[in-house]
Amino acid sequence: MEKIKQRHVLAGGLIGGLIGAFACTAALYGFGLIGGHPGSGPTANAGVVIVDNAGLATVRMRQLLDEQIDASAVAERAQEFSEALALEVKRYSDAGFVVVNKGAVLAQPEQLDVTRIVAQRMGLE
Repeated sequence: MEKIKQRHVLAGGLIGGLIGAFACTAALYGFGLIGGHPGSGPTANAGVVIVDNAGLATVRMRQLLDEQIDASAVAERAQEFSEALALEVKRYSDAGFVVVNKGAVLAQPEQLDVTRIVAQRMGLE
């Protein structure tokens, strides 16, 4: 029973940590501190790519649960995940792409979704 409680505490801490990490990433992106410069706007030549942030977080969460790390390491791992995701977003932005979260897209051609590529670069296969 104690092991089940520990697993629930770990899962709760992991979910909270990942949500916090995403909130920080979204704030940094929204304020233009990552992923572009405020007021620069997209150009006529800008491409668009789509990344499933929630899907990537789910995969990472499953990995961490399988690793059975202790609760004190959850925040550190969530921060590492957030930084790695921000780096991948910045790579596309620096290459001239507008990066859109899949949750904000109603429909798109499949070739615009680069989630698998990002997952591989982040070691989330």
